[in-house]
Amino acid sequence: MPNQIEAIDPMVLTLKSHVDGALSGEALFRFDICLSEALANLVMHAETTDKSAPITVKIRHEAESLSTEIFDPKGAAAFDIRDKARALDEIDAL
Repeated sequence: MPNQIEAIDPMVLTLKSHVDGALSGEALFRFDICLSEALANLVMHAETTDKSAPITVKIRHEAESLSTEIFDPKGAAAFDIRDKARALDEIDAL
């Protein structure tokens, strides 16, 4: 996936089409939200010297499990996304 905000929605739609038979209803909705958030955080916060380096996304679907791996673009500085998060008591529950 290109390391650009506008590439997130098309990527999420593509990934959802790959898991459509394995997930449905609320699980598919949660998959959508989690991927959108993770990819947006990576695009916005991963500091890389090469903004053209792609983000790699892999999905593994087995009989009883589904996993998604998201890899920073090459050259990205290591970071812990928890360092960018707001305290839970500062988040509106709605």
